[in-house]
Amino acid sequence: MWDGVERGDPDALDSLYRAVHSLAGSGETFGFPKLSEAAKQCEGVLLTGVESGQLQHDAARAELELVLAELDR
Repeated sequence: MWDGVERGDPDALDSLYRAVHSLAGSGETFGFPKLSEAAKQCEGVLLTGVESGQLQHDAARAELELVLAELDR
C-alpha cells in the first residue's frame, strides 16, 4: 500500500489509513497492546494526509519507520 501512496494513488492512502485504523482498534483486543499503540501513532501520521489530501512522503515514512522500529524492542 505504501508504494501506491508514494506513487500518488489517492486510494492507496485511504486504504492504508483504514488498515492501520483497524489494527489500532483490534490489536489490543487480540492481546497485542504494543501493536495497537503503534498503529494509533501511525494512524495519526496518516490522518494528516487523508484530511489534507497531501502527505509529505519522506517525513511520514521516517516517522512511521521510527514507530514501527519500536515494535522490535
